[in-house]
Amino acid sequence: MKGLIYKDFCLSRKKLFLATILYFYGMIIGILFRLSMIYGNLSLLINDKIAFSMLDMSIYYGSIYSPLLFLFSVNNEFTYCICDDYKVKWNTFSTSLPIKKSDIIISRYLIIIISTLFTFVFSTINAVIISHLSNRNFSLDIIKNFLIISIFFFLVNVLYMILAYKYRQRNIVEFIFVVSFFVFTGTFLIFQNNYKYNPKFINERFSEIRDAILPFSIFILLFISFLGYIISLNILKRGEN
Repeated sequence: MKGLIYKDFCLSRKKLFLATILYFYGMIIGILFRLSMIYGNLSLLINDKIAFSMLDMSIYYGSIYSPLLFLFSVNNEFTYCICDDYKVKWNTFSTSLPIKKSDIIISRYLIIIISTLFTFVFSTINAVIISHLSNRNFSLDIIKNFLIISIFFFLVNVLYMILAYKYRQRNIVEFIFVVSFFVFTGTFLIFQNNYKYNPKFINERFSEIRDAILPFSIFILLFISFLGYIISLNILKRGEN
């Protein structure tokens, strides 16, 4: 099991290292923007109080949530390892090793869990620093938002893993997710235009949905994880028979 996890980390180490460097670079840029808004010249460029408040809020929330979303997008690299295994015929080679098919799937889940926890912890630290520099209280709502986003991306990675085992090619999996992203974004924009959603209303609705889902999140995670495990294991066994 440890060897399987180590294998995927080794295969992804270069991109993960680059992603970590970019993450800390973005974190530093966000901190510098915050300091400039509070003490520096950036605060002097905008005289209008409303425009200044909107820009300040945009930079604040962007500095908090952007690293979180960036790291989760990079975590898909672990799922690409599934496609790479098929490309180099590693799955065929693994049949000669004392490795259970179930261990392979479980190791993928453990990697997703590790990367999700890593992203959650570092994003929380980043949010604490930004909130402190901004003289804002680090509220429980931010933790709740991080939790619901973490749950969402964990489930997305489970779906990503199923598609990778099903289609075995990066291009196909990436195409499906790009199409899904544009469909989701287009649907959101249509609803926003039709119902005149404003940021405050969207934030309130998101908070309501978040608070309704969180009490049941552990059951949702267990159910979808178990379902994904069964589906992935069946696809893996059927593909090698």
